[in-house]
Amino acid sequence: MIDGTRISVEQILGLIANGATEREITASHPILAIRDVRAAVAYAQQALRDDIVVEVT
Repeated sequence: MIDGTRISVEQILGLIANGATEREITASHPILAIRDVRAAVAYAQQALRDDIVVEVT
């Protein structure tokens, strides 16, 4: 969850995966700042850093 919200990192990543920009995300979720969106992406990147990634085609 993003601190102080009920919005999860998974939700933000889903929006990005579907083509939403940082500005679109913060416009549709005014409780979020661009730094929150970037922090969610950074968290996901760090979580995956040491995991094995399987390419899906």
